[in-house]
Amino acid sequence: MKIKNLLIIGMAALLVAGCHGTEPENPGPDPFAPILLLNNGNWNSNDACMTLFDMGSGSVSTDVFSRANGRKLGDLAQDIARCGEDYIVSMNGSQLVYVLGSDYKVKREIKAEHDGVRLSPRCLSVQEGRIYVSYYEGYLGEIDPLHDYALRLTPVGPNPDGIACAGGRIYVANSGGYLSPDYGNTVSVVDLEIFSEVAVVTVNNNPVSVVASESGAAVYVCSWGNYADRPSALQRLDTGSLEVTDLSYDNVRGIAAGRGDVLYVVTGSYDENWSITGIINSYDMKTDRPQGRLTDMPIPSYYSISADESGLVFAGSSDYTTEGDMYIFSEEGELLARTGSGGLNPIRGMLVQ
Repeated sequence: MKIKNLLIIGMAALLVAGCHGTEPENPGPDPFAPILLLNNGNWNSNDACMTLFDMGSGSVSTDVFSRANGRKLGDLAQDIARCGEDYIVSMNGSQLVYVLGSDYKVKREIKAEHDGVRLSPRCLSVQEGRIYVSYYEGYLGEIDPLHDYALRLTPVGPNPDGIACAGGRIYVANSGGYLSPDYGNTVSVVDLEIFSEVAVVTVNNNPVSVVASESGAAVYVCSWGNYADRPSALQRLDTGSLEVTDLSYDNVRGIAAGRGDVLYVVTGSYDENWSITGIINSYDMKTDRPQGRLTDMPIPSYYSISADESGLVFAGSSDYTTEGDMYIFSEEGELLARTGSGGLNPIRGMLVQ
């Protein structure tokens, strides 16, 4: 597989910084650490996959999961998170959650059911050693690795998607799927101690992503609207008062939490082919102020935004039919690399620690 327009920037500066006796407050990513890319794949195609990209050499290793396990990853990889040394991967179409070791071999497959119906996992959050999962059939799940991966469920709103934890609660975006022309318009607030919904907050139509500030004072909700008379929106939900405030972004397509209380906000309009040219903006969640663009580089055929604790920012690009691209930026907005993702619809990236 071909690497496209590989750019490696600033390695010497990173290495020099690492030679001093005092570690910087926010050290940059290791230029020789590999990047793990998760490809969503296509519905009912069993073509989700994982790829390793080496920032130092530019080499790409495709089908990491398949080579480790002798079988395909499955259908519609939705999210990936770390829990200790393990990787947690939610497979929406295959209706299971994988626990993978550091060698990418399967340690556990977790399948959830309610009233005899298999549930479809969407988004993940790991808090205090427990794994939280939104299930599209209307549930939030809690998986406890310390007790043989025991799973408990609690009902939330229709078709939950993004989740975020703040102050002992989880905020769940209830997208509503295709239940009505207006989609859903609520966020469920679940108390983790009693593991039950304690409040429901009305937001913009079709909420899909939720990000919490480091202080837990607010969560930010990205909603895609109804694709007609109700546009997409970014809103701030105060976790104390549960009041919702509209933020001044138009055509919001995705959000991701970065290091240092930074929220990355992608904006962009659909063209006649339903393709988006994405612009990555920065928002300071600590001061609640927009910080302008992360980079002036537009992302053609924008598909996804993600970030990790190393400070890297990942923007996926896809035409839905051929191998996608992943753009990798520093938190200062420098393009570190652009590479083929090794699969269809790149949805997440993370530095392998």
